[in-house]
Amino acid sequence: MKPGDTLFGYLHPHDVSASFHKSLINLVGWDMGHDHRLSGWASVKCASGGIPEGRNQLVAQFLASDCDWLFMVDADMGFEACALDQLLAVANPETRPIVGGLAFAQREANDDGMSGYRCIPRATIFDWLEHADGHYRFTGRAHYPANTLVRCAATGGAFLVIHRTVCEQIREAHGDRWFDRIRGTDGAIMGEDISFFARTQALGIPCHVHTGIRTTHQKNLWLGETDFLHSFIPPHATQEFDVYLVDEKEPGD
Repeated sequence: MKPGDTLFGYLHPHDVSASFHKSLINLVGWDMGHDHRLSGWASVKCASGGIPEGRNQLVAQFLASDCDWLFMVDADMGFEACALDQLLAVANPETRPIVGGLAFAQREANDDGMSGYRCIPRATIFDWLEHADGHYRFTGRAHYPANTLVRCAATGGAFLVIHRTVCEQIREAHGDRWFDRIRGTDGAIMGEDISFFARTQALGIPCHVHTGIRTTHQKNLWLGETDFLHSFIPPHATQEFDVYLVDEKEPGD
């Protein structure tokens, strides 16, 4: 551990979420009062279609610095003030050079019948698994152990620390194309973060996620009665509440 060994990097489309803004302020305050790990930040403006290029620029700026770690966080994430210290406490340049926190992606599970979708959260913890069609794919886990450092094949790019040796190895093997999108074994284009981990996996670089380092991810979704019923907690039997009666009449009355 040494002061100023970490560069904070993020992408933005000219704005960030309030939760990210507040989390970053709290992180800076925590770091100033503790181990002074932050050296500065790299901020790259990009539109939604320019995310691979934006992430590549972050890595290039990181390698141009003298920092050992890149702390890459998406601008719609929320996190605790001590999150960087928690990540670096379990990270290791040789055995754990990539460590992510517990983050969730939004999945549109199925059509809701009203021109929207039923949305569900899925943890960004992926394994490299063979599917029924014979192709291998990065496949999300259905669940995970709580408060545990887990080895996996990939995670998302929204909240993780990366040691500079990882980026240097990819540069040596592929040039400055850390996050360029590539095709999977089935020919489908993979996302930029999954493409990054396809490269690290091919180089034998391990990836870990600590499920006790939690985050939030601001997303838009459709809310309906099904969501209300799933979240509804009936009042206790002794709790006072209004009762609304329906006037039941026999047919013909």
